[in-house]
Amino acid sequence: MNKFNLIKHEILILILIFSIGVFLRFFLLSKVPISLNWDEATFGYNAYSILKTGRDEYGSFLPLIFKSIGDYKNPLMVYLMVPSIAVFGLNEFSVRLPSALLGSLSILIIYLLTKRLTNKSNIALLSASFLAISPWHLQFSRAGLEIPVSLFLTLTAIYFFILSIEKNMKFLYITALAFGLGLYSYYSDRFFIPMMITVLFILFYKQLLSHLKEFIIASLIFFLLTVPLILPFFSHGSQNKILNTTLLGYHPPLSYINQLKKEDSGTVFYSLFHNDFVFYSWLILERYGNYFSPGYMFVKGPPDNRQRIFGMGMMYFFDLPLLLGGLYLLFKKRDKRLQFILIWLLIAPLPAAITRDEFHPRRAFEMIGPLMVILALGTDLLWNKFSRLKRSTKIVVGIIYTYLIGYCLGFYFFSYYILTPLKTFKGSGGWQYGYKQLVQKVSKIQNEYSKIIVDTEYQGPYIYFLFYEKYPPQKYQTQAELVYYCQGCLGEGAGFDNFVFRPIDWIADRNLKNVLLVIPPDKIDPNALGTNRAKIIDKVYFPNQEVAFYLVKTF
Repeated sequence: MNKFNLIKHEILILILIFSIGVFLRFFLLSKVPISLNWDEATFGYNAYSILKTGRDEYGSFLPLIFKSIGDYKNPLMVYLMVPSIAVFGLNEFSVRLPSALLGSLSILIIYLLTKRLTNKSNIALLSASFLAISPWHLQFSRAGLEIPVSLFLTLTAIYFFILSIEKNMKFLYITALAFGLGLYSYYSDRFFIPMMITVLFILFYKQLLSHLKEFIIASLIFFLLTVPLILPFFSHGSQNKILNTTLLGYHPPLSYINQLKKEDSGTVFYSLFHNDFVFYSWLILERYGNYFSPGYMFVKGPPDNRQRIFGMGMMYFFDLPLLLGGLYLLFKKRDKRLQFILIWLLIAPLPAAITRDEFHPRRAFEMIGPLMVILALGTDLLWNKFSRLKRSTKIVVGIIYTYLIGYCLGFYFFSYYILTPLKTFKGSGGWQYGYKQLVQKVSKIQNEYSKIIVDTEYQGPYIYFLFYEKYPPQKYQTQAELVYYCQGCLGEGAGFDNFVFRPIDWIADRNLKNVLLVIPPDKIDPNALGTNRAKIIDKVYFPNQEVAFYLVKTF
């Protein structure tokens, strides 16, 4: 087969892989995940606000940090949603489109990058295949979240960096642009990107310094992109986010400290073995190790329902031998580019390791890039060994492994589309199902009441009412107020028009006149309601037919 035919076949295979990846990211995108979570709704409404007024929900003009629900979001995802919302309107599809699109394009980028790193087309196609069907990548590229954007930019930056080393140093400008934009996408990347740039410089400093002009221009591009982030980084909101998310703001409970002092028979041994340095070092090491734990990665996954695929980890069981084979190859070879893949894998979970969560795949999303390349390397290695087996052994191993692949893929798709939505729909830790249905019911009768009080137990109701009512941003900006109902909690919108969002006190609030109370079932006993003060006029149900909200009319 001549070179032209080989290239033609390679392109056709890549198109097939890409088509599968696109299908898996766009199939039932508006319906699965089962509901918008409040991050998605917040991104979407702020993008809608930018589109209509050029300002965020609080009236800030083209901000570089979005106050949001008090979690101070990075801006890139909001601005990427603006054209999508302009074309398709404010809905689930338009909010999830940028992530699904850039998640799909990442399949092509990782193919190009792997081919540059390994000089092997088959390994490049394999890495693209693994990314196309990766449960970890699919979980987040099907939601309106910023991390697929971050990974796309990282893969792009590294690809053009390698291209600049091999072909033309002017490609370094694209690397600088992609890394610079990555700082605007997800907070973890503000830690990861400087580490990645440092690694690339150490490995390839001779090539960079031999083209000093291009290196200086690229450095200047990156620097200019970082300058606008300096003031927002030192803002009160950003500092609070860092303290509330990372171990920098974490202090062990006093009861835990006293127990350790008691066990250590005083403060001397406690100071030696349980001081802050030792305590936080072990905590970081423990969290870092979790990202290489087979239990978390292949079996149980994260505890957070929004990141969880019910019944499995973030990778398939059939990935495990391939991963081990790929790691064996990386440790065996002394090639600088293969060493880079290993270093990439080792630094990727560091931003997640310094946060409070034991296992948070969203913050370690940059691991996906090197993992897909390692899986491809492992597949190539094990296939070569497999091809040298006896025919009878080949048949047995082939049948077993084919069954394993079929089972894992079948279970994943069954879990993702059927099981997981029914296990992860509830509350702020899940996909916050019920708010869309609530808005549809309440919007029909909202003018009949002097006030509508919506309980905030499930968190974030105000942003759903703004989103699904497509409430005019210019009107909300004059009423926007963020309030906090508990220490360490995220904020809630206080209200707009005749809406009030706060915890409901049933004993007191049922005495209000002509008010609609939207209240979760654990705050009210329907059997002891009485008819002289209040009446249940409607209900919103979860997918399992459990009541999500009662709509209670007061007299």
